[in-house]
Amino acid sequence: MTGQLRKTYATTLHDLATLMRRVHLVAYKIVKRGRGGAGHVRPAFAPALVDLQAMDVESMAEATVSEVAAGIGLWGDWQTLLPRMTARLTDLCARRTAADDLARLQAETQVLRAWLGDTMDSQQLAGICPECHAPIYQPPASHSVTCRCGWTSVDPQPARLELQRQWARLHITVTPAGLSEWISDNLGVHVNRKTCTTWLLRGKLQATRAGDGCWTIPLAAIARQVQRHASE
Repeated sequence: MTGQLRKTYATTLHDLATLMRRVHLVAYKIVKRGRGGAGHVRPAFAPALVDLQAMDVESMAEATVSEVAAGIGLWGDWQTLLPRMTARLTDLCARRTAADDLARLQAETQVLRAWLGDTMDSQQLAGICPECHAPIYQPPASHSVTCRCGWTSVDPQPARLELQRQWARLHITVTPAGLSEWISDNLGVHVNRKTCTTWLLRGKLQATRAGDGCWTIPLAAIARQVQRHASE
């Protein structure tokens, strides 16, 4: 029973991490929602608008992950928690509430999978306010943008540039094998684990060690390196 629970828990955490990464990228339009013909999320290297619904979906799933992780003394965002929870499967399975915790995580994977399969357009934003850093919505017929803080511009470009700067600060926390899988799942390019390890050790990804064999890596650095690798 314990062995089966551990196996199911590991599979659920793996699936949840993959789905959360996709939702995270959809939120910042680094990839598009839905699937392309090859079965991978369609790549869109240039960031554009923000998907507000994706941000809400990610936030709700992260809350569940955080509550389960807190039960074994782990705290942080989902990018940090999921790989560390995988490394602490014994502790997770030993909890009295292990079955209930697992059921909650499985429910989140079902919600995320169903949402990612929905091709309906969700609410989009024009950019991020350079002054208060709040999301700004641009009406379809308008060429100007206005934030609730009072900042206004006839050109939405400053808000889009601020969004790109925020995108550049986004990161994931993964192992080299996890990075290889992430690139394949989200950018549609195959890069093996050995190559990912080489990139990390040679400083090509601006990454920092996060413990438990994981690295924290900026998404922008991954996108640039994959583009260079694909053009070689």
